[in-house]
Amino acid sequence: MKHSIQKVMLSGVFSCFLLGSVLADGTATAQATKPYWQDVQVVAVNKELPRSSFMTYGDRSTALTSRFEKSPYYSLLNGTWKFYL
Repeated sequence: MKHSIQKVMLSGVFSCFLLGSVLADGTATAQATKPYWQDVQVVAVNKELPRSSFMTYGDRSTALTSRFEKSPYYSLLNGTWKFYL
């Protein structure tokens, strides 16, 4: 009786292991054959690397303040725009 319970438990664990390995292989091949535009895990294709922004200043003392607005090359784009169509 004791040996039959051990055999049933061992066969159950073994079958679960086999079933899990078969299912894991099936999903890996399904994801590999999916095109990248349909894969939800792909978040960036042909994306440029991020970079920092730079600003040119008129002199060193203004550059050390790190205020973009104080640069003579800074132009604020807020306001009313006039377009000629």
